[in-house]
Amino acid sequence: MVERRSSANKKLSGKAKIKVVLMVGLLFVICYPAWSQVVPKPTDGFYVNDFAGMLSAETKEQIKSVAETFYAKNNIQVVVVTIPSLDGADINQYAINLAREWKIGSAEQNTGVLILVAESESEIRIEVGLGLEAEFNDAKAGRLIRRCSAHIKKDYNGGIKELVALLIAELDDPGSVLRNDDEGSGTAMYVLAFLGFVALSFLAKKKGLNLGWLLWCCVDGHTSDDRNDRINRGGGGHFGGGGATGKF
Repeated sequence: MVERRSSANKKLSGKAKIKVVLMVGLLFVICYPAWSQVVPKPTDGFYVNDFAGMLSAETKEQIKSVAETFYAKNNIQVVVVTIPSLDGADINQYAINLAREWKIGSAEQNTGVLILVAESESEIRIEVGLGLEAEFNDAKAGRLIRRCSAHIKKDYNGGIKELVALLIAELDDPGSVLRNDDEGSGTAMYVLAFLGFVALSFLAKKKGLNLGWLLWCCVDGHTSDDRNDRINRGGGGHFGGGGATGKF
């Protein structure tokens, strides 16, 4: 009788071990993509990282100048990253891993935004820092992607510049581009923002001026020496998965 009980316990113990092994294996399979995913290091420009070669030198310089100026004025870092392919990875997980690795945005206010473009998959993700999720929520991010996706598909340079310009305009003055009660009501502001961006770019090129300096004069902003010291790297911002994904 005792021997039968001992044998049953051994069998039960064996089954329990198999269950544990299966559970650990399942957990590994689920988590492996996030653990194994290696994101690239940021370029020296930080605000524009064109790993896919989708943007011209002029576009990269324009976006970098505008993003630097906006960060100096509002302490919000907007970073653009293009990659050739996700290589089977989920763009949402890739984006949050990259944003966390690069520490985009202020550590105190978590004010960072990542625009990730995957060329091969024609996917785009806007990842929003924790400190901005209230004023720039998932719905706004999704609407902005839908508004610019056709332009991005037709013209990488123009479409991505448009997306950056509208995103910055909305962050600078919430509701100016995307109204909460009407998706189409911000059209006029969107057109003005984009045309203004193009006009300033043309003027800067014609006069041999730096676009960031030109915008700086317009907003008459000021920044501390400490901000200037860390302007081309992440400030330690945190991300919780807020944002939106779309196709182009």
